[in-house]
Amino acid sequence: MKKIGITGESGFIGTVLRETLRLTDAVHIPFQREFFGDRNAMCGFVSQCDAVVHLAAVSRSQDPQAMYETNMRLTACLADAAEQSRNKPHIYFGSTTHEAKDTLYHASKRDGRRLLENSGAKYGYAVTTLFMPNCFGAYGRPFWNSFVSTLCFLCAAGKEPERISDDTVELIHVGELCRRICRAILSGSPESAVMIPASASVKVSDIYAQLRNFDAELAAGRVPHPDSKFGMELLQAYWSYLMPHRLENLQR
Repeated sequence: MKKIGITGESGFIGTVLRETLRLTDAVHIPFQREFFGDRNAMCGFVSQCDAVVHLAAVSRSQDPQAMYETNMRLTACLADAAEQSRNKPHIYFGSTTHEAKDTLYHASKRDGRRLLENSGAKYGYAVTTLFMPNCFGAYGRPFWNSFVSTLCFLCAAGKEPERISDDTVELIHVGELCRRICRAILSGSPESAVMIPASASVKVSDIYAQLRNFDAELAAGRVPHPDSKFGMELLQAYWSYLMPHRLENLQR
């Protein structure tokens, strides 16, 4: 049985990944964010793991330079612990399919990947980068994790977004994303990169229209019945933001 740790396991993706791993025969090694400030604790954590999924990162900040430096520091802490570990765990680095974008957040993903790749090559541990598309799902943090979370939150609260883009976006539900990550880890693939494909290509305006339709159905006392996999996943996400009183009038 593989022993797997997840940095950032209390975050949006980390929480779902932790629960998904529990459905397998893998052993979850608990992580605490305080380990980043305690070298001995971080080394102790890494030494217990066959694989570590590095998801911990700051994705939004009013100070982009501080965000970049924080993300690089977190990655450097993990690399240092992997270098000291005798069992040389396989590190899975969570990045984005948009890594090439010209922002300091995306730069922290590019440079963090290179830091781990160079460290792994020098000290003999494997590194695989998980290139992930934008994801969404229930209980995402509005105005933070995903624009889908923000739209769900606003619609559930009866509020209008400031503007709606007509851009087409590539998305994956967080549950499917985590199942794909689990398969990559448990297969033991030696690949240096895993490109996780999006499961839906949708216009932002169409997502908002579906959410407004869900809202209208609920206001009429009816349960929405989407006719697509993406629609069902979107409804699940929207459902998580509804206040209890919005559900009382639903027809059983």
